[in-house]
Amino acid sequence: MPRPVTESPTTHSTTSPQQNTDTSTQHDNTSSSDTTSQHIQTLEQLDKQHHQLKQLQSTLENYVHQLQHEEKILRLALEQSSTSLKEQRDRERSRREEEAVRRLEEVLMGGGGGSSSDGSDADDDNVGGNDLIANEVHLNDEENVDDDWGDGKIAAV
Repeated sequence: MPRPVTESPTTHSTTSPQQNTDTSTQHDNTSSSDTTSQHIQTLEQLDKQHHQLKQLQSTLENYVHQLQHEEKILRLALEQSSTSLKEQRDRERSRREEEAVRRLEEVLMGGGGGSSSDGSDADDDNVGGNDLIANEVHLNDEENVDDDWGDGKIAAV
């Protein structure tokens, strides 16, 4: 009598080896596709960052250019101000010199014409006038000391 054919669960397979290979290939293709997609996204992000950095660089270059322009303006203003201060000092010095000369002339013209009965007062006035002249010249010399720094300190000569 023939034996009935029975299938054992271990011998029956639902997938063939060919199907396993196809699934593995699909998995590899999906993995490769995911990796490619990630690379593309990374490149796009890098491109955006590069564009932002270029914009930032351009903005910074413009800012530096503006600062350099302002620096030129400020340096010119400082130079003009310095020149104006020197001119003002020169005018003040000339005015003080003219005032000293005027006072000296007044002392010389007015000091010798004293009218005293014994003449001794005239000599005293003249000596006093000479002291005044010496003081004027001394004060004028101190005022003429060049203060290049503008800080009130006298530069060493």
